[in-house]
Amino acid sequence: MSRSVLSVVAALLVSPWLTAQPYINGPLITHPGFAAGGLDASALELQLNSFGAGAQLTATINNRLADDFVVPVGEQWTLSDISVFAYQTGSPITSTMTGGNYRIWSGQPGTPGATVLFDFSAANQLVTTSFTNIYRVALATLLDATRPIMRITMNGNGIVLNPGTYWLDWQGQGSLASGPFFPPISILGQTLSPTGNAVQFIGAIPAVAGNGWSSTFVSGAASQAQGFPFEINYAVAAVPFWNLSLSQTSAGAPLLISDSGGFPGNTFVNLFTFAAGNYPNGWLFGLDMSIGDLSLELSFGPPFVGTLDGSGNFSLPVPGIPTGITIYGVGLQLSGSGLVSADQPFAYTTI
Repeated sequence: MSRSVLSVVAALLVSPWLTAQPYINGPLITHPGFAAGGLDASALELQLNSFGAGAQLTATINNRLADDFVVPVGEQWTLSDISVFAYQTGSPITSTMTGGNYRIWSGQPGTPGATVLFDFSAANQLVTTSFTNIYRVALATLLDATRPIMRITMNGNGIVLNPGTYWLDWQGQGSLASGPFFPPISILGQTLSPTGNAVQFIGAIPAVAGNGWSSTFVSGAASQAQGFPFEINYAVAAVPFWNLSLSQTSAGAPLLISDSGGFPGNTFVNLFTFAAGNYPNGWLFGLDMSIGDLSLELSFGPPFVGTLDGSGNFSLPVPGIPTGITIYGVGLQLSGSGLVSADQPFAYTTI
């Protein structure tokens, strides 16, 4: 997902080092302990009539699902594994899943500007698969044991993600004729409200006209947009300290504008104003600049907007700046998926 500077709302301080934890994209269990054998149930509401969505690769079918997730500002994730959840109708509790693959996008698949950042769809990424102790059932038949839900765990391939919004796109394979089908996020009693914004690719082998991405819905009297559960295990580190500074070596010397502590190749945005107004609590990351001034600065290249070098830095001396002028500024760092970090707003008076 791409965002303009005007639409970004984020913390000004970079988070400290954090402990590893899984990202969980929504619940699946609606009735703990109420399924066959005292296991857990994931129930389909009475008003709906689709137990799951197809995201399967077979000799004649090439369907996929995609849903979004967010790496928070101030964090960097290194992925260890990715799990999705599927069933094949009539399977035993021994998993019949034989494969899985995925891609990670910069935005919603099928929309303008969305690109594939990491593509692991050409080869089987399955690491392990097992029964989740959850059955997919109808609300009226909680003891139905024909749809045991399996976990498909795939290799994270050491992917590193900077802060931003991403879309995970996946499909599975199984040894039976049914599916695999992927149950949506399930929340007991939540029928008339969407559970997410996932999209589905309906494909065929060979490709035919009309294939493509569209919103996923559970059909029935109360159709609703869907989200899909998945889990991402990752190691998390703090984003390197990001800083914009102004300095001079002596009175009347050129003003050195320096950005440091970024990721190589990321975009920097340096914003300056001579009238801070409500500084340091202005409307734009601590600055109180007009839309006109903001638009003008964003229309120029360096030192206002540019690309960080191979060390994650940028610097440019600007001569001819009068003495005794107070400049208020803030530096932003952006990647292809959005804001990475913003430093503290500051004031510098030229000498």
